[in-house]
Amino acid sequence: VPELTGGRGGLFGGCAVGAVIAGLERATGRPLSWITGQFLTACRPPDELRFEIDRLVEGRNIAQATVVARVGGADVLAFQAALGARPATDGHLRAGTMPAVPPPDRCPPVEPPSGTGGLRPRFDGRSIPAGPGDDPATSRWWFRTDELADQIGEHA
Repeated sequence: VPELTGGRGGLFGGCAVGAVIAGLERATGRPLSWITGQFLTACRPPDELRFEIDRLVEGRNIAQATVVARVGGADVLAFQAALGARPATDGHLRAGTMPAVPPPDRCPPVEPPSGTGGLRPRFDGRSIPAGPGDDPATSRWWFRTDELADQIGEHA
């Protein structure tokens, strides 16, 4: 549907990944551990994606699966994923530290590219200014979605 498209009218990548994750978690009954994928070609409304999940291995803690999404007979998306979790122990826990950044309202707004449609107008993007010692090639952003985008995400 047009509400799930990006600036060029094709399926917004995050919506595709969200649909794949939701399908995998439903099919395996396990939470996502990691996922990687390729967008092979674009699809646009009124294309209808059909997802095929192949559960490769189901171990005691982790399941592995592939997903291919097709329009007609053409492959559009291909993903591999692991689902499940091992019981955490102190030696396996690690977490990064959130950098100190200004709140979104103190960051300059990011103008969406011209010709945007679909989901893009539903994002409030803010550019986080570089801090001391930050790599100049690194960008940091705040993104918020409006209420409709949140509802779409809940039903993906």
